[in-house]
Amino acid sequence: MDHRAELEEYFQHIRSEFSRHLEVARKLRERVRYPTPEVEVRVAEDMAERIEAAIGRKGIAGLIRSLAQSVQKELLPFKLAESLVSELEHPDDSSLTDIVRTCLAVMTPPGTTAAPTEGIAAVRIKTNPTGTRYLAIYYANPIRSAGGTEVAGSVVLADYVRNLLGLDRYRPTDEEVMRFIEEARTYRRKVGRFQYNVSDEVLEFVVRRIPIEITGVPTDPVPVPSFREVPRVETPYVRGGALRVVNDGVAGRAKKVLKLVQMVGLEGWEWLEEVARMMRDSTKGGSSVLKEVIVGRPVFSMADSFGGLRLRYGRAPHTSMSAVGVHPYT
Repeated sequence: MDHRAELEEYFQHIRSEFSRHLEVARKLRERVRYPTPEVEVRVAEDMAERIEAAIGRKGIAGLIRSLAQSVQKELLPFKLAESLVSELEHPDDSSLTDIVRTCLAVMTPPGTTAAPTEGIAAVRIKTNPTGTRYLAIYYANPIRSAGGTEVAGSVVLADYVRNLLGLDRYRPTDEEVMRFIEEARTYRRKVGRFQYNVSDEVLEFVVRRIPIEITGVPTDPVPVPSFREVPRVETPYVRGGALRVVNDGVAGRAKKVLKLVQMVGLEGWEWLEEVARMMRDSTKGGSSVLKEVIVGRPVFSMADSFGGLRLRYGRAPHTSMSAVGVHPYT
């Protein structure tokens, strides 16, 4: 038998058995009068169907499949954004939120995390003090389930949508910049650590130049000690999702974000080169690492040192699944 035919027969067997078990579960629920008669598990054949089921936008699977045939994977979310924005007659907050969530679902390990649906609370068109309109994206805590590069990529994606709509860039006030810095300090003191140790200087540099307002819903019942009543910031509490996007995404992975921006062809992000340099200078000599070390704990290697200790996370033949292992050459 041909291997392809044999493989197709195998997959067909899996589909038929899966359908049979679903029917058994449905009948059992009817017999025991289960509160919900239908089985909650949704069947999806591929990535496009998973995204359609997760986002709830009917017909999007077909568009994703057709674009995927002619567009490379890295550019697919942006080409999808072009198609969806072109269909809008009157862009509003709801439709823009839907578009950014859908495109982020394609960007983050496709259709497998809660980041697109729960990590983005809203996308809104707001007004600058000068009267021009700009785009703001509201993040929530589940955005952390996406990878750091994808988290920052969501900001690039939102800026791409902003350019398609012809909106102005976000123009922060001094109060808004200081509020963000104070919020990051408060979060580190009272909530938890970030993945990257980003200085106040770098944070200010980023917030003053980023073309999208990075804001969010309150994630922890911890108020900031100052700058609580800033007009365009709707809450006095820390916004953990927004802080992680800027700290661990845009600033922490500036080099990767810059590559993505250059690939897409967006203008106005050249300042990321300076952010990457500032981050590199701040970690020279491992000073930021040593500040975090508890007295008595051994230090095996400094950051970025050639031949230093290497840890491998995830799947490997000798560490099983989701384990941590030391590289055998160290």
